[in-house]
Amino acid sequence: MRVEVKVLTTLKDQFGGMEANENRNVNSSVLQNASASLATPRPINKPTPNSINSSANPRNNEPPMSNKAIVPHLPDTLTNITQPNLVDPFNGAQDQPPSICEGGGKVSRDAIVMLMQKKHSTYAGDHTVDIAGPLLSLQSAYKAVQAADVLLWHEGEFALSEIPVDRLQGMNVRLCNLKNAKGVWGPPPNAEVPPKSPEMPWSVGYRNMIRFYAVTIWDVLSELGYDYVMRLDDDSNFMSPIAYNLFDALRSQNAIYGFRQEAEECGSTRFGPFIDRFIKKNKIVPKYGAIEGSYCKSQLGRYGYYNNFFISRVSWWHEPLPSQLVHKFDESSLIYTHRDNDLIFQTAVVKLFAEPQEVLKYVDWTYAHVTVNNGEYLYGGVSFGTEDPDNENQQRDKFLDWMAKRWHIKGSGISNMKRPIGKLLNLKRCPVTNRLCAFSNCTKSGEHVKENQIGPRRAAAPACSS
Repeated sequence: MRVEVKVLTTLKDQFGGMEANENRNVNSSVLQNASASLATPRPINKPTPNSINSSANPRNNEPPMSNKAIVPHLPDTLTNITQPNLVDPFNGAQDQPPSICEGGGKVSRDAIVMLMQKKHSTYAGDHTVDIAGPLLSLQSAYKAVQAADVLLWHEGEFALSEIPVDRLQGMNVRLCNLKNAKGVWGPPPNAEVPPKSPEMPWSVGYRNMIRFYAVTIWDVLSELGYDYVMRLDDDSNFMSPIAYNLFDALRSQNAIYGFRQEAEECGSTRFGPFIDRFIKKNKIVPKYGAIEGSYCKSQLGRYGYYNNFFISRVSWWHEPLPSQLVHKFDESSLIYTHRDNDLIFQTAVVKLFAEPQEVLKYVDWTYAHVTVNNGEYLYGGVSFGTEDPDNENQQRDKFLDWMAKRWHIKGSGISNMKRPIGKLLNLKRCPVTNRLCAFSNCTKSGEHVKENQIGPRRAAAPACSS
């Protein structure tokens, strides 16, 4: 077995080339002293003292890690999953108001979060949500789900009796009512909120969802006592097995943000100038490199994290600069007046304030997320995992089968989708190779160099220009 996690050590690592040629490999050999818990990758590039191990680093709340590359052993079975990031279950109940979440008690500081609706208010058609489906799909692919709390957020539509506890094999599911969490759901005070209309085709509920993932999630999860969050949508799909703990992979790299797919998107004509003004007023030099021109017209802003799946460290969003930008974005009402969304906002915050080596791209497992409305494909796509045991044709068939079952797309609808699979709308790679948007490191001999935990791997490539 091989686990692959891409560390974005420079911005140019981020969006160039195809995934299969970009990843950095972690070979799973036996580690004699491996923990009984799920083993995870260690940093692929040797961490610098200032960025990882220095006690002066205010973000480093983890024990210092050795600079020596470690190749972990991943057990073949995950029946004895331990939870190294647990809290005392007796004290855990004191960490949150009991009226917000019901069901299982709080047992972990890692939260998998889903927003659930019986029927989507914007992208609907004849599609309704069965609460059991996403949970069983998650359990089937991701065995380490037992080491986290699964928080299902809703507006009162669901009951505990709808959760198939007997089929979830120890998954700790908590049903959390958004209406019981003050200030978490709905527009901010005094916000301008245009109703749904031909000019604003997105419902207020849809825009509330954007605000939840852009603004309010960080405070409510902190209040509930969680340190890390993974987002999944009810139409997210892990399409190949994941044999390690995704949270631990992020922690082991001392990273603050992880993603699976990219998107080319930068919001309305108001969002870019909003970011430009914030940068200028606060004299910010983006961690990913200087911006040439305006934010959204640069490659820094054009390519973002398709955040229907992401993992992040909650406390990072409470640091002064990220927190200030969160507040200003909420204050702007751009979510409600222009549908500027959580994808572009999270991307902007991460690219402005996170070090490149603090961002991970997972590439080893197959993942799909597609938005469909009334049988019409609108957005999203599938990313084939480099460690998916199925070949490309089998992966394609899995995806088409999922589309047919999940979204009731059949016949000509599926036929029309076959051509762009793997390159579906808005899941694009950077079109040019430069320091902001590529994966191209060169040696003096013109060889293409990739780093992994064991050392550089060289492959034939054209001579590189400086």
